[in-house]
Amino acid sequence: MAISPEAEETLRRLERTGDREIIQTVMMMIETEMIQDMGEMVHLLMKSEWENRHSLNTTGQALVALGAEAVPACIEAFSDACWGMCFELQRILTVIGPSAEPLLITALKSPDPRVRGYAAETLGEMRAEAALPDLRALFTDPERSVRREASRAIGMMAHTPAGSTLIAATLADPDSRIRRSAIRAVGISEDPLWCWYLATLITTQDCTIRHATTAALGKLGPPAVPLLEKALMDSSGRVRHTAAKGLGNSALTSSIPALAAALADTDPDVREAAAWSLHRIGRPATTVLIRALSHPDNNVRRISADSIGEMKEERAILPLLRTAASWPDSRCRAFTALRRIGAPSALLICTAIADGTISPSLAENALTSIGLQAVDVLCLALWNPDATVQLTAVSSLIRIEENKRKPHCVCDYIGPIRVQRRVGPPQPGLGSRLAPAVPALIILLRHTDPALRRRAAEALELFIDTPPAQTN
Repeated sequence: MAISPEAEETLRRLERTGDREIIQTVMMMIETEMIQDMGEMVHLLMKSEWENRHSLNTTGQALVALGAEAVPACIEAFSDACWGMCFELQRILTVIGPSAEPLLITALKSPDPRVRGYAAETLGEMRAEAALPDLRALFTDPERSVRREASRAIGMMAHTPAGSTLIAATLADPDSRIRRSAIRAVGISEDPLWCWYLATLITTQDCTIRHATTAALGKLGPPAVPLLEKALMDSSGRVRHTAAKGLGNSALTSSIPALAAALADTDPDVREAAAWSLHRIGRPATTVLIRALSHPDNNVRRISADSIGEMKEERAILPLLRTAASWPDSRCRAFTALRRIGAPSALLICTAIADGTISPSLAENALTSIGLQAVDVLCLALWNPDATVQLTAVSSLIRIEENKRKPHCVCDYIGPIRVQRRVGPPQPGLGSRLAPAVPALIILLRHTDPALRRRAAEALELFIDTPPAQTN
C-alpha cells in the first residue's frame, strides 16, 4: 500500500538511528493508518530494538499494543531473524496471548522449518492446549529440530488432562519415531508419575527407544533411580552412559554402589559419566572417589581429583600424592586438589618426605603448587632434624618466593586471537611472612650437607634482599 512522504521519511530515519521517539512516532502513524505495511514495520522495529537496546521496551510495548494485527508479521519474521530477535518475537507473541494462538497453530504447517519450530516453541510457552493435535502431528516432521520443539511444547502441557491423555496414547504408537518424541515430552514434563509407564519401555528391543526412555527417566527425579540403576546393565553403551548421567541428576547416596560398579565399565564414556555423577553426590561418595584416584582411566582420575579438591578432603592427601607420582598426566589435577586442601597438605607432605613415602622432587613440586598456604608449614619444617625435609623446605620456599615476585604476563586480544604478550611490572614478594625462616636458615649455613648449606645461602640472599617495588 502507498505510504505518505512523511511516513517514508520517518521510516528512513528509524532505519538509520532507531531513536525511541521516532519509534513512538511510527506507531502513531500506524494507528492513524499512515503506514499499513505491518511486515515492514515489524522488521524495522525489531532491527531498531536489536541494534539499540534502549528501545527494547518501547518496541515490545508497541507491538503488543497492536495485538492480533502484529501477529502475522511476527510469525513471518521467524523465517530469517537471528536467534535473539526470534526470542523477542516469541516474548511479544506470548504477551499478546490467546489472540495469537490461531495463527501460530496455522504456522505449524508452514513449509519453513524455522517457522514451524519457533511456532511450536511459542505455543508451548503459552500452554495452548488447542494446539495439542497439531503439535502431535509434528512428531513425524522431517526436521529433527521441529520434532524436538513439538515434544518440548507437549511436555510443558503434560500436567493438563488433554496433554497427559495425548502423551499416553502416543507412547503406544507403533511408529518408533513418534514414541521417541512422546518419551521426550515425558522428560520435559519432569513428572515422576510417568515412571510406571516408562518402566515398560526400558526393556524393549529397540535400542533407540531404550535410550530415549533412559534420558527421560534421568529428569524424573528419585522415583526413577531404580530403573536407571537397572539401565546401567543394558547391552548398549549409549543407554548405560545416559543412565549414569541420570543418576547424577538425582544424586542419591543409594546410587553410589551402582555408580562405583560403573567405573569398571568397558565404555570410557560410561566411566566418565559415572565419575561425574559421584562428583555430584559429593561427600557421601568420598571413599569411592579416593579409590578412583588410582583408576587406569585418566578422565576418572581427573574428575575424582577435582571433586576431592572441592570438598577439601584431607583423607585424600596421600592418595593424591600417589596419583601424582604414578600418573604424570594426572599430576596437575592432583596438585590443584592439594592446593585447595591447603596447609594440611603441606604438613602431610613434609611427614611423607621423612618417611620416604614420596620422592623429594615430587614433594617440592607439590609444595610449590600449594604456594602461599604452605609457607608457615615450610618455615617450621626448616627445624626438622631430617636433612631431606630441610632441603625440600628451603627449595620450595625459594620457588614460592620467585613465583610471587614474577611479573604477570598480560595478553592483548583482537577477538579470539592473541596479538601481543606484554610483561607486567614486578610484584612484591612475601616479605615479613618469611621472617620466621631466617634464624633457621642462618643455622643451616653451618650444616654438614654442602647442598643444604648452598640452598640456605641462596634463600637468605633472596629473602633478605629488598623486594622489588610495584611500579605503575
